[in-house]
Amino acid sequence: MKKQQIFLGTILLGFGLIFILQSWNILLFRTMYDWPTAACIIGIAFLLQAYATREYAYLLPGGLLFCIGVHFHIIAYFPSWPSHWSIILFITGVVLLIYNHKTNMERFTASLLILLSLVFIFQKKIMNSISSFGEDFAAFSTYWPFLLAIIGTYLIIRKK
Repeated sequence: MKKQQIFLGTILLGFGLIFILQSWNILLFRTMYDWPTAACIIGIAFLLQAYATREYAYLLPGGLLFCIGVHFHIIAYFPSWPSHWSIILFITGVVLLIYNHKTNMERFTASLLILLSLVFIFQKKIMNSISSFGEDFAAFSTYWPFLLAIIGTYLIIRKK
């Protein structure tokens, strides 16, 4: 980090405000003193650091921490909000897509993460639709995780 005073200043300001509010017994929202707030503060610090110094590598951790913190705050207040584990995968894909757009990198990985997360979120509906086509497609619903594992293994060990 070139100019760390932005990152460190944001961390100190954010946690300082949280401790002040806590010592004055001010509760703005029920989950204010839980870990998602810490994730949001650290995420904001990374995002401010990224934009203020044009060090866009900090967009990724900043966006992930902030969005995951917000996600868990929302879960606490809105029971209808999706709490499936693949929402984290979706958040990662969206943040990676924004990061790749800002740094002019390829967008395939981010798009694939978003697509996979949507498949996992709607897995039951998709599998019910596929199984209605017949027994041949019903077998697919049993073996598709193996296909994912095989593709993942190939991507890890392949040589460019």
